[in-house]
Amino acid sequence: MPKHYCLNPHDPYAEREVLVEFEATTAGLLLIAAIDDADEDILSDLTDAQLDDLRRELMVACQSRACSVETSSRPEMHAG
Repeated sequence: MPKHYCLNPHDPYAEREVLVEFEATTAGLLLIAAIDDADEDILSDLTDAQLDDLRRELMVACQSRACSVETSSRPEMHAG
């Protein structure tokens, strides 16, 4: 499954990211998981508007680079 770092919808300051796992389907993007910096899946906590924001962010990222590669502007998110 492709993964991509997106802005965390729960962060009003847009300083944190979530690792979003998704699948491209004929109907659009199916979101599988959204893992925050505490390793919690917050996908079920998101509103429809927040889910749509993640899908839009993923679509833009997929148009500009390969979606199967984990990418982030925040290197500390990769530390484990």
